[in-house]
Amino acid sequence: MAKSYLAKLERGEVENPGLRTLGAIARALDVSIADLLAPAEERRGKAGEALLAAHADLQQVLQNLPPGLADFLKEMDRAGRPVPLPTVRSLALAEFRGRKPERPEDWRFLYSALVRSVSSS
Repeated sequence: MAKSYLAKLERGEVENPGLRTLGAIARALDVSIADLLAPAEERRGKAGEALLAAHADLQQVLQNLPPGLADFLKEMDRAGRPVPLPTVRSLALAEFRGRKPERPEDWRFLYSALVRSVSSS
């Protein structure tokens, strides 16, 4: 999902997001679609705080992508293979011996290694 579309959703500029979009957002935030659609009063309390915290964390990650990762994600979008938001978050937080990949090709390698390691044989 493009960051620009996500921003429009957050600003309320999209009137009727599709079920697939809501499902992707719910998975990224680790909540149910029902949680996303619940009235604000129902989202308050522990569940609401968790939802808001997860959303804030994801937004923080998306706004501070490591060098090269944003370029890699744009390449994947252009190729018609957008990287799911939970995976973007995992990639953005990944490091080895205190260092993160820097070039888009390094991120591509890490992403393919992750995909390959969890794909069924």
